[in-house]
Amino acid sequence: MAKPAQPSGKQPQRSFSQMADAQLKLGYLYYTVDLVSGQELYMNYDESSTEEDPVILAEGIDIHGNAFRQKIHLNEIDVKNASLAEMTALNLHLGKQGDQAIKSHYSFPLETLSSQCNLTTKMDFEQYFQQNNKKLQSAGCRKEVELYKSELERYLFFQKGGKLRKNKAREHVLFEKEETDKTGVFSNKTLAEAAELKLRMAPRTAMFTPSRTEDASGTRGGT
Repeated sequence: MAKPAQPSGKQPQRSFSQMADAQLKLGYLYYTVDLVSGQELYMNYDESSTEEDPVILAEGIDIHGNAFRQKIHLNEIDVKNASLAEMTALNLHLGKQGDQAIKSHYSFPLETLSSQCNLTTKMDFEQYFQQNNKKLQSAGCRKEVELYKSELERYLFFQKGGKLRKNKAREHVLFEKEETDKTGVFSNKTLAEAAELKLRMAPRTAMFTPSRTEDASGTRGGT
């Protein structure tokens, strides 16, 4: 029996826009079926997704034949400890956002892994890209090295910004609670949330509170 064909190392001649057109026809922003491993992956934005907290709903079949369904919060992805499904979701999101470093090519490093690694198993993708680039450098593939180096940099840049977006989204939730909670600013919140909100509210409280002085007798009065 002939062995399954192995990846040739040559980048498929498919652009992001070509893949997107095919995927949209089936109702998904992304889908792939690997003929070697049998893995399947289908993706769409989850209904809970927002600009500050983008969420991808990933469904499919892993390398063991098990069905899975996962909500992937992109701001929480750690490139050094992520699954192939998570990194594919991040690649999809950046491409949809118009990131030229991602949109200009098809991610062959990620595509290659789908025939070898389980979609839901965590690994260090920073190390993976760096090792892959060393092999390409030795083979004289300078164009590919620059291409995939840029791709990795975009993932790391998004990860760094994700912490800021995550904090911004959390602050928005706290403000919503503040506006709707009429029984007390700190009720129905954890102590940690209350402490954080109190610190954040202090400058504004001082700004809108008339300054007061204390006379020698200890009586406080307005200035």
